[in-house]
Amino acid sequence: MTILDRFRLDGKRLFITGGSRGLGRSMALAFAERGADVIVASRKLPACEDVAREIEAMGRRALPYACHVGHWDELEGLVEASYGKFGKVDVLINNAGLHGEQRPHASPVGKAADPQADDLGRELRQGGERNALLQRDARADGASAFDDCVQDR
Repeated sequence: MTILDRFRLDGKRLFITGGSRGLGRSMALAFAERGADVIVASRKLPACEDVAREIEAMGRRALPYACHVGHWDELEGLVEASYGKFGKVDVLINNAGLHGEQRPHASPVGKAADPQADDLGRELRQGGERNALLQRDARADGASAFDDCVQDR
């Protein structure tokens, strides 16, 4: 038995935000390769669909879903679609992050540098609330949650 044999995810459902490119895409494909079915959420549906096709080519199930996790009103649909297709979620990875114009610009001391921007602390708290919404149902099912919502540092 190899070390990778110990990390089988057969029958597990994995939900990943920011799953259409970069590290999120790599994680989605790696988890599918280990046997997981994957919900691929990102802002652009065609990119999610591309990753979903790669996952399905491995014999796994996939759900591509376009959603901006920075927009609170889009999250309920994402959660409903995920549970509608898979019934439960075993692993949640919050890989999507808010950056650039999507969040207030901060100076090195953490103060909002842009007077038109919202308070940075409030934005970070709201991000935590959004993540809590995504994690709510997943944790109720006993899922693991990995929060890698990296802010620009």
